[in-house]
Amino acid sequence: MKIIGITGNIGSGKSRVASHICTLNELTDQMCKVKAQQVDADDLARKIININQGKLSDFGDEIVKDGAVDWCQLFNEVFNPPNEKLQRIRSFNRWIHELVANKIMSMIEIAKKNGNKYFFFSAPLLFEARIPTDFLILVTCDDCIRRQRVAFRSLQRGIPVERTEILASIQFPQSIMRYYCDYEIDNTGNFEKDTIPQIINVINEIVGDNNE
Repeated sequence: MKIIGITGNIGSGKSRVASHICTLNELTDQMCKVKAQQVDADDLARKIININQGKLSDFGDEIVKDGAVDWCQLFNEVFNPPNEKLQRIRSFNRWIHELVANKIMSMIEIAKKNGNKYFFFSAPLLFEARIPTDFLILVTCDDCIRRQRVAFRSLQRGIPVERTEILASIQFPQSIMRYYCDYEIDNTGNFEKDTIPQIINVINEIVGDNNE
């Protein structure tokens, strides 16, 4: 089974690209020949945190309200914590990153047993996760447009833009990630017109090369 990682800086659109990989009708000719699975590390992290809400008690009672996680409040705590909470934040980050990586590895093993030929997963900190891959796809975007997307999304979620800038600052720059990735998809333009054809080309190349 081939393992394909998808990464990119915040605001690049990697999650949207990943969500289309196994669902686009245009890919049917190639993808119907194989069994493929796609997983989003961000979604896994949210599910793990929801299941383990007790781990959030260190950050105050306002993080969990009526049994639901206040993601905006948690984000603010994680990326702008008081000094006395820094060690707890670091411990929390190590905990969630390790659980996500272990869960993905477990899903990979299950996919192998189920006869899947391809396993796609997207993760913002893909290199830090140290999950072995056969191919790496980098989703890029013009920095100005990427920042506009991040700012708009932050406003929608009620998260101060400066918090997301802190998140962006801990990620590798596109120039570094480009060096280690096998394929690049530029998501600067119109998704349907410009990005989808690139997705099709990349997947056809990966699937085609491995079905010869």
